[in-house]
Amino acid sequence: MFKSCILFLVVLFFLQNTNAQSVGIGTTTPHSSAALDVTSTDKGFLLPLLSQTARLAIPNPADGLMVYDTSSQRFYQYQDGRWRFILNSEYWEQSSTSNVLYNLADSIGIGTSSPQQKLDVNGNIHATQNINVAGILSVTGSGQAATLSAVKTMSTNGTVVAMGSITGNNNLVIDNPSAILQLKKNGTSKAFVQQNGTNLQLGTNADNTTGSAYIQMNGADVIRLDKNANLTLLKGFFESKEVGKMVIGNRVTRKYSLTENTNFLPVLYGHVFSDGFGAAVWPQTGTTQKISTGIYEIDTHRTDMSDFGVIVVTATGVLPRICVGRYIGNAKFRVEIFSLAGAHVNNDFYFLINDALN
Repeated sequence: MFKSCILFLVVLFFLQNTNAQSVGIGTTTPHSSAALDVTSTDKGFLLPLLSQTARLAIPNPADGLMVYDTSSQRFYQYQDGRWRFILNSEYWEQSSTSNVLYNLADSIGIGTSSPQQKLDVNGNIHATQNINVAGILSVTGSGQAATLSAVKTMSTNGTVVAMGSITGNNNLVIDNPSAILQLKKNGTSKAFVQQNGTNLQLGTNADNTTGSAYIQMNGADVIRLDKNANLTLLKGFFESKEVGKMVIGNRVTRKYSLTENTNFLPVLYGHVFSDGFGAAVWPQTGTTQKISTGIYEIDTHRTDMSDFGVIVVTATGVLPRICVGRYIGNAKFRVEIFSLAGAHVNNDFYFLINDALN
């Protein structure tokens, strides 16, 4: 009886001492921070081996519980109400030259369980710095970046929002029948370039009431178009005659005309000497000749000249002259110059011919 009491006290003392300290296996000095310290030089630590069915059948697993699933050959831990497997080197390898992980064969899905690319994101991608793409960037939703740089092709089926620069070493293609390139300032739409069917539209937005559209050449503004449809060539009057010109190939028309096709450009203009020879006639298809004293004929050589053709004549020199010009048909005009007394006189003159219908 006495020996039994002594043995009970020894066992009780040992258990109390074990609860208060760390337990060591393979070591007599377990680390004080570890509840269980397993030390070996030729053996490992083996977690419980469970099939998937046995793992899922564990009643009320505690957070942090770890097992090895023999069905999937993965380490699992229980966390926040579900079993989560731990990635192993079958999926990720560590570089032998730097502290990086890599994967050569598999794909990663974020927001999707069936990734179609190496990285498949179902949702928006946000980057605080640059996104550099050496191949093709394809976005089915929205892409937003400070700076977006592509060496090859950038493709999106949604919207690309750039707070900074978009740089491409190839083409920037927007394939959409109503595509729009919207320019904003502090989040407010200011100007745009848009494809509207087969038309190209560009300008300022409706809420940009004071903005105008400018065209620059060589870094300087040369053309301004304002909201009132005023077109201004931004070159001063006293600059070279070769700047600030408007060169038009065929017609200048007025919107409110019945045909919207009337022409206010001169058909022919020039300077004629008193002997009937043209000092200068533009375009060069026109010819001039003297019929008799003070009577001249101008041939425009225009097969489309209509009866709406008119001519304006101004005589040169210090003596006052009376000038009369009229259309005589067959694309020709007659000019007669008189003195104040009413007699025909030879005189140099300038002329301008216009035909509203051609």
